[in-house]
Amino acid sequence: MTKKSADDDARFAEIIEREFSQPWEPPAAGPANPATPPRPAPEPFEFNLFDDDESYRQTPPHPGRLSRTALVGLAALAVAATGFLLLLLGVDLPGWLRWAVTACMGVAAGIGIRRLLRRADTDDDNGAVL
Repeated sequence: MTKKSADDDARFAEIIEREFSQPWEPPAAGPANPATPPRPAPEPFEFNLFDDDESYRQTPPHPGRLSRTALVGLAALAVAATGFLLLLLGVDLPGWLRWAVTACMGVAAGIGIRRLLRRADTDDDNGAVL
């Protein structure tokens, strides 16, 4: 820390007197009506209940039948769920069946992720959560 001298106090008092001794003056007033840029007139809004929106497209209906890949994924998920339930209940499954249950879970998860990533991406997103 530096030592404070009497010279420092004198310089500080001089700065304060110089800065704050002058009376405050309001800033000079500008023109009474400053020029404003012209605004474009808003387009009139018309609401027509019977007007068909061309950009609206309904999502295509579900085809009704699942693909073979989806059926394999569901079957693998069913086998995995059944095997894990049996293991939770304390049924002693042979080692090969435990590995098969684990493999079925991996297959089901892989098919599900693959189907999610390959889902058709549509540009008609209207923000609705379905």
